[in-house]
Amino acid sequence: MTALLESMTCLRDLTMVLLMLDGALRPGEVLGLQLGHIAYGRRRVTIRKRDDHPRGVRAKSRHERVVDLLEPRTLDAVNRYVLHERPVDAPSPFVFLVGGWGARRCEPLSYAALVRMFARRLDTLGIRTVDKTPNALRHPRDSDVGGGDAGVGVATTPRTRLTGVDSDRHPGLRPAGS
Repeated sequence: MTALLESMTCLRDLTMVLLMLDGALRPGEVLGLQLGHIAYGRRRVTIRKRDDHPRGVRAKSRHERVVDLLEPRTLDAVNRYVLHERPVDAPSPFVFLVGGWGARRCEPLSYAALVRMFARRLDTLGIRTVDKTPNALRHPRDSDVGGGDAGVGVATTPRTRLTGVDSDRHPGLRPAGS
């Protein structure tokens, strides 16, 4: 996992990977984040069910929940991306956007783009296998991508705190508003 993180040169890509790894967010939840969902002072993000993503990205859960970002590196990466790399003139409220100067600049990033970025990075490192996916990052004990041993499940229901996992890597999940 260290090699993957150290190989990231784009703040946007690093931030997405850290949210999935440290925050246990699903890829659709990461891509659906809007600027107003980030509470910097409280070190948390709110995951909301939305159907308005222009690229069709949706969160799996139908319930809103709050995720504490206990790893300082994760919120720091979000902050640095939003302040220094995310297009300043973007009219979109979505956090993760297409950069550069092409025709799609400032459009919300698609799920396919996230999967391609992840696969290319693993190819570059020579560690790509069929089971190494962006979603596997949120289950570090069940996957070689996240590191750790298989066999420990992650409870991700909105009203359940995580149990049986490394609390430094997975924040507790609470219903929104708590």
